[in-house]
Amino acid sequence: METGGMFLILDIIIAVYGAYLIYNAWNLRKNGEIGGGIWSKDLPMRKCRDKEGFSGFMVPRLLVCGILVLADGILGILDDKITDLPLAVSLLPMIIILIVVIWYIVFSRKAQRLFF
Repeated sequence: METGGMFLILDIIIAVYGAYLIYNAWNLRKNGEIGGGIWSKDLPMRKCRDKEGFSGFMVPRLLVCGILVLADGILGILDDKITDLPLAVSLLPMIIILIVVIWYIVFSRKAQRLFF
């Protein structure tokens, strides 16, 4: 498999994970449940002291993270299949995603302290 095909597969996985994050934000808001790979298995929702507060705290952050990850995946797919974007345009979303992931980790740890 050539390198371009590997990047395309990676970009598809990134886009799907962004959609999964958005789905989990919706599911957390609607049902009060959060999916695997988003939240620590050591902290099940039944141990949450304030589910509504937790939902209100995490849903906007999950949405922001999910939308940006989905956009990064789609931009990567476009870059791989349709056009060659300049290097700066290709690298900027990766830097933004790195910042957003760090931001999400910081706030998920804060949510652990506040609600569990």
